[in-house]
Amino acid sequence: STGRGHAGQPRRGCVAPENTMAMATLAAKRRERAILMERKRAQREKEAVKLFGEVDGGSGSLDKAALKLLLEKMNPSDPPTDDGVDYVHHSIFPENPDGQVGVCHMGAMNKHYHYWSSKSDDVDKIFADHDTDKSGYFDRDQFKKALIAIEEANADKRAYDAGDWTTTIIQLTDELFEKVTEFSDWNENGRISKPEALAAMTLWSAIAKEEARRKSTSCLIA
Repeated sequence: STGRGHAGQPRRGCVAPENTMAMATLAAKRRERAILMERKRAQREKEAVKLFGEVDGGSGSLDKAALKLLLEKMNPSDPPTDDGVDYVHHSIFPENPDGQVGVCHMGAMNKHYHYWSSKSDDVDKIFADHDTDKSGYFDRDQFKKALIAIEEANADKRAYDAGDWTTTIIQLTDELFEKVTEFSDWNENGRISKPEALAAMTLWSAIAKEEARRKSTSCLIA
């Protein structure tokens, strides 16, 4: 049961009624937000299917040029760049650079394009900082420095989010660097484009976050 102890404090093991109400309100808002997001996702997919028929030329599939046209029609205020199209296409067909996009891929297309749009400014910034020769690509040395900088920023954010200013920076070992490079150098040409960099940033951030969590847990156990 819920009650009060000395000086009006909640009894040990109990949750104050006002806290219970606040938690219930927060949970209800999260459910409403999830329902709204699902409705928007379904509406976007329905719109994509409709527009698909306008750009496929009756073929039932889209090459990269037609995929870009479809994304332009769906996002007139935020038209896709070639980098954005490359990211979406590779995310759908990681093993097939000539893959044809079908109606069945509309959900995945929307998801990957939304992710690219939400992260493209971050990609531009990391290139502005580390693409020192302004080639539009990272060589291995630039790429390594970029990944180190990404983890330094992510480590600060993890500490802030956890309310713990003991920052744990995960070191980019040679083994991890090769793992991220192999994953993100899609065409194996030894340099990293912006779409490839986003794939690398996503993987490296996930690896570092899990390693930081593991270290934190081991410290607590110790």
